[in-house]
Amino acid sequence: VKNGDTTGIVKSDGYLLSNKHINYEFSDIVLFPNPANDFVELQLSNLNNSKNIVIDIYNISGEEVKKQICKSENVRINLDGLNDGIYLIKLITEDKVTVKKLIIQHK
Repeated sequence: VKNGDTTGIVKSDGYLLSNKHINYEFSDIVLFPNPANDFVELQLSNLNNSKNIVIDIYNISGEEVKKQICKSENVRINLDGLNDGIYLIKLITEDKVTVKKLIIQHK
């Protein structure tokens, strides 16, 4: 962190991107099925009228493998093209961020 800033979103080089207060958890999120094979559904609540929800899926190496933007509390994500394994789903709104673990096991 540069210039005495002690809180916020920080890039890997140490520069502060934002010092906006962020709530790091959705109060309710349902991710199913988990383990999943062809698709996964997300049911979100208490989004406080967020206009866009960014959903990023990362493999276990930290590489982003899928990105989707949605505008509703119920989302279905197609998992075609993703190999079996453990993934992290990161959900981002204007003021909330959370990460959930997803296991993909194709039949």
